[in-house]
Amino acid sequence: MEKIKKEESNSLKLFLDFNINTKNKLFNYSNNKKISKNYKIKEEIVYCCKNTEALENKNKNFIIFNSNQQEIKEEHELIFKIRKSKNNYYELIYPLLKLTFNDYDKIEQLDDRMWYVFKSENQDNKYENENDSYNLLENDIIKFGQAKFEIIKKHISYSSIENKNILNQINIKFGSVFDKFYPEFDENYKSYHCIICNDVKSSEQNPKIKLCKCGYIHYECLKKSFKENNIIEKENVISYKYEEFNCKKCESPYPLNFYINNKEYSLIDLKIPENNDYIILENMNSLSEKNGIKQNAKNIFVIKLTEKEITIGRNEKNDIIINDQSISGEHCILKYYKNNGFLTIVDKSRNGTFVLIKGNAKLLVEKKLYFQTGNIFIKAEVKEEKNE
Repeated sequence: MEKIKKEESNSLKLFLDFNINTKNKLFNYSNNKKISKNYKIKEEIVYCCKNTEALENKNKNFIIFNSNQQEIKEEHELIFKIRKSKNNYYELIYPLLKLTFNDYDKIEQLDDRMWYVFKSENQDNKYENENDSYNLLENDIIKFGQAKFEIIKKHISYSSIENKNILNQINIKFGSVFDKFYPEFDENYKSYHCIICNDVKSSEQNPKIKLCKCGYIHYECLKKSFKENNIIEKENVISYKYEEFNCKKCESPYPLNFYINNKEYSLIDLKIPENNDYIILENMNSLSEKNGIKQNAKNIFVIKLTEKEITIGRNEKNDIIINDQSISGEHCILKYYKNNGFLTIVDKSRNGTFVLIKGNAKLLVEKKLYFQTGNIFIKAEVKEEKNE
């Protein structure tokens, strides 16, 4: 009985360490401004907003990232909130964006959401990641520097993986941030002619669809119209690159996949590894430019998962080459453990590798959570403080 009373008298203290990049969105850890704060929070909510310098409003427990702002106004964009729940743990909360396949502006806004940080050699030794390794999941969004990719498919033969990390459980629950795409139809669509072959017939295998302003087109006719700009096959990776993945007349972008009566159709026939575990990565930032006009492009990697490590970076010698200035020459390694189906990342980069946290994250006692939001790198830690 006395032991129970002693535990109830203990309080929790939240420790937040901030590394703030004052130069640009990408991290150069040597130029970061470091601010450490300790907070005792009862029922108050801590808001964090954008910008460069952390200030504390002691009356309201606000943390404000803006050098000239003393209080938070409703119109300022919320990055995240931290609150203490009734169940005596801290929780990070923030609004989750819902996207469609061509929401380029919203895709950039994902930078201001919460991202799990894979360990980097360039981080301060104080920030060594003590979380259990994160197991990459289908529909996860990975950020290599500033380049964002989604795992649109993950196929593994091992079926009984235990999700050790609480973030895994959050990301499984929320699935994809993208809404499924259903083509436009009107009541007379069956009578319309295909704008390529001029045939009116259609079937479940070859439906007529309207994906742009120009009219109806057969599924197979549209697939044949794409020019395969670049397909490169390596030992464990096949890369597909389409510079123009949009209508050549009205320039409307095309989705990679769409659904009719909940049946999935793909506009690219990907070569899937037979009798092997694999994932498919799609570039979310894929835009090209032609005659000064931005074009919807597609950049997809089909990755055969073996115990051989997959290297990712800007150098030509990598298995996956990403041509982006925020990508290091040898950015990271994709590591797969065939004995338990576990897939994770070993980061070696300057600007970091991250995975989007899709739901509210619990901060457990004596556990550290390392995450990035905007240009801020944060270590959040909850410790039990014994009242003597």
